[in-house]
Amino acid sequence: MKNTRSIGIRAAALSLALGVLAGCATTTPFGKGVLERVDRSVTPAQVVSTPGALQGREVLWGGQIISSRNLNNGTELTVLAYPLDSRGRPDTDQAAQGRFIALQAGYLETADYAPNRQITIYGQVSGVRQAQVGEASYPYPVVQIQQIHLWPTASTYRYPPVHFGVGVGIGL
Repeated sequence: MKNTRSIGIRAAALSLALGVLAGCATTTPFGKGVLERVDRSVTPAQVVSTPGALQGREVLWGGQIISSRNLNNGTELTVLAYPLDSRGRPDTDQAAQGRFIALQAGYLETADYAPNRQITIYGQVSGVRQAQVGEASYPYPVVQIQQIHLWPTASTYRYPPVHFGVGVGIGL
């Protein structure tokens, strides 16, 4: 009888430990199916250097919004691309990978999708468009958005109410 109780306690402890570890696992706002379909090595610079070769390719790109504007039939976002971290968030500590234009069918609130906000998009490369950056002509890869994630700003991020950890704190 004592052995059965011990096994039950161990099983409960193991279940709790696995639950905590699962909660700590890296998650992404995009489903596993998206991550399996995209080639994360394709960059905006590669699309520009081989314009027709990558048309139709599904990509997962992210970066910092430079501008957003609503059009008659959708919203256009101009984005400065950065490599993505393991969660799919733009890593602005890395070197920028160029600019791209992301087109959303339908309306996005440009007050939310404002300059300097970070986004990650899953979409399909539809071509390359020449546009101006200051006085220079610049080739922008164009992506038709299939899924978009607007990352919270530091001021809007809410930490979870429960924290696990081991350490020593000193309050002064």
